[in-house]
Amino acid sequence: MNLLDFIFPRTCAGCGSIGAYLCSNCIGKIESFGTQICPVCTKPSIFGVTHPRCSTKLSLDGLHSFVYYKAPVTKALYRLKYKFVKDFATDLVSNIKLTLPNFLESYTLITVPLHKRRENWRGFDHTEELARTISEKLNLIYESGVLKRKKPTKSQVGLSKMARAENVRYAFEVFDKNKVFDKNFLVFDDVWTSGATLKNCGYSLKRAGAKSVWGLTLARSR
Repeated sequence: MNLLDFIFPRTCAGCGSIGAYLCSNCIGKIESFGTQICPVCTKPSIFGVTHPRCSTKLSLDGLHSFVYYKAPVTKALYRLKYKFVKDFATDLVSNIKLTLPNFLESYTLITVPLHKRRENWRGFDHTEELARTISEKLNLIYESGVLKRKKPTKSQVGLSKMARAENVRYAFEVFDKNKVFDKNFLVFDDVWTSGATLKNCGYSLKRAGAKSVWGLTLARSR
């Protein structure tokens, strides 16, 4: 235990016990996904591939999520995002079973970007911290700065499905089209709720010439 851990002991996000950001009991409550869903109609789909009847030229080609969005994951992500515990990202990812379909292992991992104003306020981009850790664990190529957020948006928390879609509409753009054209991307976000954010990122990438775009999230609600 280092000095900082002695002065400010780590407490479990799930139950509050002292010693670790996630205790063994709470780690056992993390539930991995069995069946993935189509990102358009949200009905079950093999590997999370977008159903042929749902697919359009600018839609996501699929969606993959690792765990269910329920305690202790909900509390862990809250602490990472709003309590500014940066090293929580490594602890959280290391305690989650990460698996991807083989055909996605060659895709380049990128993230949903924060607006600079919010990143400066928070001090770091929590989504980027999670993505970097995931890329190391799964040996994925990670690239930052592919997408940028053109405008500040409200938090999606508490918004209706329609309001979520409008909030992030045309919020993203590709920084350099030469880095995107004819390439395959996994766009990472921490949670899939309505999918509005990832769908808009996919739209921007496809318009810029990306060959295939999948959504990837740490968690997804039931």
